Amino acid sequence: MAGPQVRRFGSCAALLAVGGTWLEVLVVRRLPYLALPPRALFGLGLLAGIGVGLVIASVFSGFFWWWAVGAAALGVAGLVLVPLTARRRGR
Repeated sequence: MAGPQVRRFGSCAALLAVGGTWLEVLVVRRLPYLALPPRALFGLGLLAGIGVGLVIASVFSGFFWWWAVGAAALGVAGLVLVPLTARRRGR
């Protein structure tokens, strides 16, 4: 029974993990331009990392809803960080 479940949720987890990794790469590349205090950056990075970890762990755990918890954590971090990383460097 674990085989179909892994295949079904594995593709969603892979997409969310790739999206989270892309967000983390953007943040690291634009770190000097974000103008956020160190604690805020640490908190958002921790939240995004936990989100990606929970999404990946949801494929292999018995608790079905870890993907939703991880996606929500990643979404909150994304809602804050995507507008900040999308700004131009000159601003």
